Amino acid sequence: MAGDEKDGSVYSLKGEQSEVLGRVDIISVPTPKSGIDRAEVREKLEEADPPAAGVKESSVRRRRSSMPSPSPDLRAEPADSADAAPREEVVRVAGEMISAVGLPTPELMLGPDPTMRARAAVDGLNACGPGDEEPFVRTLLRLGPPALLVVEQEFPGLLWFNRHLAHRKLPEGKNVGPLARALLAFGVDGVPSLLRLVLGGTADQRYYGALVSGDALEDLRDERSRGQLVEALGALLLDSDTQIRDVALHALTRVQGQACLDPLVTRLIREATSGEMDLTERVAALRALGVLRASRATPVVIEMLEFADPTVRDACWRVLRVLTAEDKGPQKKKWSAWWRKHGGRPRREWLMDGLMHKSADVRKIAHRELRRLSGYHVDFDPAGSRGERKRVQRLYKDWFEVTAAAPKDPALKVAEDAPSSE
Repeated sequence: MAGDEKDGSVYSLKGEQSEVLGRVDIISVPTPKSGIDRAEVREKLEEADPPAAGVKESSVRRRRSSMPSPSPDLRAEPADSADAAPREEVVRVAGEMISAVGLPTPELMLGPDPTMRARAAVDGLNACGPGDEEPFVRTLLRLGPPALLVVEQEFPGLLWFNRHLAHRKLPEGKNVGPLARALLAFGVDGVPSLLRLVLGGTADQRYYGALVSGDALEDLRDERSRGQLVEALGALLLDSDTQIRDVALHALTRVQGQACLDPLVTRLIREATSGEMDLTERVAALRALGVLRASRATPVVIEMLEFADPTVRDACWRVLRVLTAEDKGPQKKKWSAWWRKHGGRPRREWLMDGLMHKSADVRKIAHRELRRLSGYHVDFDPAGSRGERKRVQRLYKDWFEVTAAAPKDPALKVAEDAPSSE
C-alpha cells in the first residue's frame, strides 16, 4: 500500500508509511540572496571609522600581517588561543575591512555597541554555505542575549532548504540555514526565541522554527524547555497552513514515545473525541495519534469506529493498523474483542505477533514498526516462509529480552510500548 496521502487539507494514515510526506505545490518565489548588502555594510563601517581626509572612495591600500593593527574602533576581539586561525590578508576599501575572499571578517566590531556587532555577524552568516558559519556563530555566542535577539529578528535568513520547492524529505533543523545553526548553538538560552518564532512569527518563521525545534527537542535535557517546545509544536497542529501542520508533527516524532509527549497525547485524545471540534480537526487529531504511535489511545480509537462519518471511521481503521499491526477492518465489534484479549500486553508483543499475520501488508507494517521501536534491523521478507518469519520473530524477542535487562536512561520513557490502562 502507499504511504500517507493528502487530499486537500485532510490526511489519511496508511499504516506502513510513518514519515510526514505531504504533497508540496511548487510556486515561484524570489531566490534568497546569497550575499550581503555591501553598500549597507560599508555605510555602517564608515560611521564607525570614516576614511581619513583626502582619501578617495576608490583608493585601496593593502594591510599585511606585518603592518600596524587596525584602529581601536575596528580592532577584532581577541581570539581564544584554541580558536586562533592563521592571519589572512586584509584589504581596506574606503573604511571597509573585508577578508581576501570578499566577506566581512568574523571578528568585525562596529564600535562598542553589541547590537551593531551582532548585526555585522548576522550579515556574515547570511553569506555562508554549510560549514562556513562557525566563526560568525562564535562571535554571536560571545555577544550573548543582544545577539540572540538579532538572530531572532532576522530568522530564517539565508535558506539552504526552501519549503516552497519540491522535496521528498525534510531536513534536520540545523540544515535549514546558518541562522538556524546559530539559534541551536545557544542551547537552552535559545528556547524563548524559538517559542516566539513558533507561536507568533510569520508563516516562514513558524515553519522553519518548527524544524529547528525538532533538533532542540532531541538535543536538550532541560525538561521544562522540552515541555514548552512540545506544547508550542502541538499548537501548530491546528495551524491554518497545511505545510506548517505537517512539519510540526514531523518535529514531534523526534521525541516519539518519550514522557514529554504525554500531555500532548492527552490533548489529542480529547480533541479526537470532542463534539465541539469540526470533522477536519478530529481527523487531524486521529492522524497525529497514529504518527506519534500513541498506543494508549487504542481503546479510544476503537470506540470511535461507531462514528457515523465514513471519513472518521476510515481514519480510525488506519490508525489501529499502525498501532497494533493487526487488521480487523472498520468493525468495532471485532476490534473490541481483540482489545479484550490483547489490550494488557505491551505494544512490542502486538508487533511481533504481526510478523505472522495472514496479510503480507500487515506483516510489512509489523516489521517496520519493530525496527522503529527497537532500532534493531533484521532482514525480513513479508512474503517469506513461515519458518523464516518465525526466525525473525525470535530474534526480536531475544533483542527485547536483552535490552529490558539493560540500564535505562531515566529521562526517557517508551510510553508507546507500555500496555494501556484506559
